[in-house]
Order: sequence, then C-alpha cells, then structure tokens
Amino acid sequence: MTYCSVLPIVPCVQSYDDKWCLVWGKKTYHDSGIGKLKSYTMSTISARLFKPEKSEDISTISFAMIPGYALFGVASIVFHALRILYDLIVNLKDGRVGDALDIVADDIFNIIRDVCYTPLLMLVALYGVIFSREGRELMGILDLSWHHGVTYENDIRNVLEKLTDEHKDMSVWNLYWTALKTDKLVFYLPWCMQSRGNVKEKFEIDWELTPKRTQELLLEKFNLAPLATPR
Repeated sequence: MTYCSVLPIVPCVQSYDDKWCLVWGKKTYHDSGIGKLKSYTMSTISARLFKPEKSEDISTISFAMIPGYALFGVASIVFHALRILYDLIVNLKDGRVGDALDIVADDIFNIIRDVCYTPLLMLVALYGVIFSREGRELMGILDLSWHHGVTYENDIRNVLEKLTDEHKDMSVWNLYWTALKTDKLVFYLPWCMQSRGNVKEKFEIDWELTPKRTQELLLEKFNLAPLATPR
C-alpha cells in the first residue's frame, strides 16, 4: 500500500503535487455505507479533505460562481431587506419596539456581511479558475464564514437526502416542509466546494505503530494528538 509522503499514516491513491493528493478515508455520516472507505482530495498543508473532483471541473465550477455569487449576494440582500420591512410592520403593530430594533439590527448586520462577502467570493472564484484546488479551499472557508459557521451538513440538499432515507413513504411536499423546519438550515450555492472534514475525523491512527517523527509532525502541523497516550 502507498502512503502520503507528507502524512505517512494516510493511504494514498495518487499524488497530484506536493500540496494535494488523493487519499482514502471513512465516509461521512450522511453517505451510504458508513464505515467503508471513500476517496478524498487532501491538502497536505491543512489536512482538509474535499470531494475528489478533477482540476478542470473545479475550474469550471469556479468560473460559474463568479456570476453565481453576484446573483446570490443580491438575492440575500433583497431577502434581508424584505425581512426588515416585514418585522418592522409586525412588531411595531404589536407595540414590540425592542424586538423590532433587535431584529432590524441583526438584518442590517447581515446586509453588511452580504455586501462584503459577495465581491470577495467573486474574486476568490476567479482565483479558483486559475488555481483550482487552492481556490476551492479558500472559497469553502469564506463561504462557511458567510453562513455563520453552519456546515454543509445542514444544507437543505443534505437534510432532504437524510429525510428521504429515513421516511421513504413521505411525500415530496412533506419532505420539503420538514426540511425547512430544521434548525440552522442553510443553502450553499457551490456545496461541492465545502471541506468534507479533515484527517483527524476520517482516519483511525494507530499511534503505537506510528514513528515518533510522524507523531511530532501530526501534533505540530495539524494539532492531531493521540486519543490515548501510547505505551
């Protein structure tokens, strides 16, 4: 078996360069066949894992995200502006001035975030057209921050997939209605750009068989400490 040259404990399928390689890891919770292995593209710098897509496919998606983020940002600004208007009418009508001001302040802050994140992510998408994998990682980090740190696992598409598996007899409309009531539900425009976890989450490390230098590297570079002190 071949192992990653930077992280010798990670089974490596193919090395793209000194920054990226194709590795095997455990599937995430919403994938079928939990416990089986799945391939990921791994950053040897950050140890983040991503879907194993071709570089040219990532560049194509990044190119589409330039106008995509522009439209998404405008839609988000309009949504928050309409919500400000609605909340003002409802709360002021009922005499809840304090509640109205709190909600309006939150939405004004979200509009400011939209104005800042939209052009920034458009620039990162342009960067991703040229440097596909590096751009995808940066895009995923910024998009996660834009969504207040709520991960892609709470994306409506993931939630619907999980609900469909659990409630095979439920109608499409009931599935959507149930999904919309999920706490912290989000929608990632390019959800394939989001990290699928990291080495610590996907790999079971046998620390007793891991060379001391590799242990030091895992601790220093990736903050991966053993779950129990090796004998």
